[in-house]
Amino acid sequence: VFAAAFPTSTGTARVPVIVEIPSDRLLQKHKDPGMNLDVYVYAVDAAGTTRDYIYQPIGLDLTKVGEKLKQAGIKFYGQLNLPPGEYSLRTLVRDNETDRTGLTVTALRVPDGNGTPFTTPPIFLAEGRTWVMVKAKPRQNEDPKAEYPFAIGGESFIPAALASLRSGDSTQVCLMAYNFPSNATAITYVGRAMGVDGKAHGKVELKLNTATGKVCWEF
Repeated sequence: VFAAAFPTSTGTARVPVIVEIPSDRLLQKHKDPGMNLDVYVYAVDAAGTTRDYIYQPIGLDLTKVGEKLKQAGIKFYGQLNLPPGEYSLRTLVRDNETDRTGLTVTALRVPDGNGTPFTTPPIFLAEGRTWVMVKAKPRQNEDPKAEYPFAIGGESFIPAALASLRSGDSTQVCLMAYNFPSNATAITYVGRAMGVDGKAHGKVELKLNTATGKVCWEF
């Protein structure tokens, strides 16, 4: 699961959420030619209150999309609307045919966008895998004309919820910065590859590829 906050003029941030459901886990024990999934994403604040949520049923005919599904899985895109604060995103996926479920808990910070400098988390660009793409249906309080937030210099891209890094390879990562001074020395950066043990692993070399209103690095 990947989520990032984008400020709006209303003070409530748009928070696009990317959920990747890998095919190797999704297809375990699934024998039925039909697949019906439920995707839930709850944004729970520090007081334990659910401030917004996404619910999306997904129905698939595996006789038609089964081979494509095996290549990677399902990549789901939805959006939350949240005020500034610290949140826990609780994402649940349920296979209705097998009753198997998967749960992921993701920390999310929504900063105050009123002039306070902040950046999104590093956004890795999806490369080399073909997903079955599913977009959540627009909700009543959602602007259907809202700009797709993941774009560099007018060119849209699809984020990777889980980055795959191998020693010696290069990959692209994007950082979107808001409310910083416009001079060239306003932002400095350094890259580290952190393991699940919290320790740095190896050396990361960053090279600036593109700098527009948003910044993209390759390392």
